[in-house]
Amino acid sequence: MFLMYGLSAIGFALIGSFVCSIMYPKGKEAAK
Repeated sequence: MFLMYGLSAIGFALIGSFVCSIMYPKGKEAAK
């Protein structure tokens, strides 16, 4: 069960960063 929760958390983080990169492409460069 913990493994499933970890995978879902990682998937959510990847999707969130992917959406942010599309909506705010300049945000990634500014963060560096």
